[in-house]
Amino acid sequence: MLAENILSSVCEMIDLAADDGRIPAGAFGLIHGASTTLRDERAADETLRATEDLSVALLRLEWALRKRDAEATEIARERLRSIRSKLADSLSEADWQPSPC
Repeated sequence: MLAENILSSVCEMIDLAADDGRIPAGAFGLIHGASTTLRDERAADETLRATEDLSVALLRLEWALRKRDAEATEIARERLRSIRSKLADSLSEADWQPSPC
């Protein structure tokens, strides 16, 4: 359940970044927390890779926005949308197993 909530928050953050072209405050901390939690919850490798790719994609978007490079910004936004799709798929598949108590 915690992993589902975190992935939902990450997906909302991606929507802001991809659609509005802005990176919300705390985005990188959220991604780090999501990666840690998903690893603890034994998420599928594909889901873990997607959260790790997300940091790189956000950095590229941030760079493109600072340089005011429209083409690079659009490429970064498309990459974010692709990652969001992968994370949304993993949410619907619930590809992790709860940690044993």
